[in-house]
Amino acid sequence: MKTLIIDAGHGGSDTGASAFGYLEKDLNLVIAKRVRELLKEFEPDMTRTTDITLEPGSRTNKIKDKYKYCLSIHLNAYNSSASGIEAIHSIYSEKGKQLAEIIAKKLNEKLGLSIRRVFSRKGKRGDYYYMHRLTGSTTTVIVEGLFLDKDIEYLNVEKIAQGIADGFKEFMKGKKKEVSKESKIEENL
Repeated sequence: MKTLIIDAGHGGSDTGASAFGYLEKDLNLVIAKRVRELLKEFEPDMTRTTDITLEPGSRTNKIKDKYKYCLSIHLNAYNSSASGIEAIHSIYSEKGKQLAEIIAKKLNEKLGLSIRRVFSRKGKRGDYYYMHRLTGSTTTVIVEGLFLDKDIEYLNVEKIAQGIADGFKEFMKGKKKEVSKESKIEENL
């Protein structure tokens, strides 16, 4: 099982959110490619590297049970009063919750934008979001870097990519420490 795949949310005929002339699908792809560069030591793959349409099944089949982690990169827009960083994890994943919290914290540090929420959402069949429900054993976090319609002054591709990458690196350092502690305990038995 490989370590990481980066999902540039939406694409092709699915534009995602839009505001101020920006399309989410285009920004997601630029951010995802930069995150891949910043995390090159993990040799990440990507669900898409061009502007193509990926149906939910096609997207999740690229991920499901093939990677330990998936970072699904998005931007919000609600045309409401909502603002800030969001990170979404599976209702079943404590690891996902930890990863989401760390990434949100790092995005907050890089952008100076508040964290709106780190959450999970339950649906009729378990997880509400198909990126959690259909990716199997892969720990998937959906990162919503900002609200295009409310947080446009914070739109900085490099800072968003760095926040996501720094969060993943910090999370992985914590995982290495856990494994190291477990090894020492086993040695002492």
